[in-house]
Amino acid sequence: MKRYIALLRGINVGGKNPIRMADLTAVFAEAGFRDVKTYIQSGNIVFESQPESEPVLSEIISNRISSRFGLTVPVLVFSRGRLQQIYNQNPFLTADGFDHKHLCITLLSGIPELSTIAPLNGEDFYPERFHVIGDAVYLYCPHGYGKTRLTNTFWEKKTGLTATSRNLQTIQKLCTL
Repeated sequence: MKRYIALLRGINVGGKNPIRMADLTAVFAEAGFRDVKTYIQSGNIVFESQPESEPVLSEIISNRISSRFGLTVPVLVFSRGRLQQIYNQNPFLTADGFDHKHLCITLLSGIPELSTIAPLNGEDFYPERFHVIGDAVYLYCPHGYGKTRLTNTFWEKKTGLTATSRNLQTIQKLCTL
């Protein structure tokens, strides 16, 4: 069995797409996943499964949620090792002047084309900063993620990929569950 983390986008946010964590855990168990754990109410699920491709697991979970709750919920799945690697690659972790409580990671459903990211390097997002490495966008949001212009919707429009964001503390905790 291999440990995975599923990140659901847009559930239990501002009363939108409400799903009880006990019901979500049941959906995962019914799909044959084991040792299912949820973390906070915003769609973070850690589970074990036979080794499978992450996109296949995402599709299985998304279809199960749609069937059970009638909701279309984007789901990104990462192995625990991959999520730990994403966390460790954060360039802001070792850079001076970046308060870790203002760091977030936007995870993408794939690696964006360079042609979609390169034009952004010339734009001024000050005081916010970002770095794109593979399928992760590392964000520094000194006024909080709730006030950033670099939202999931922004990245989805720019890259054509699904995006979901978590703060650094959440990513770190998910890697330990």
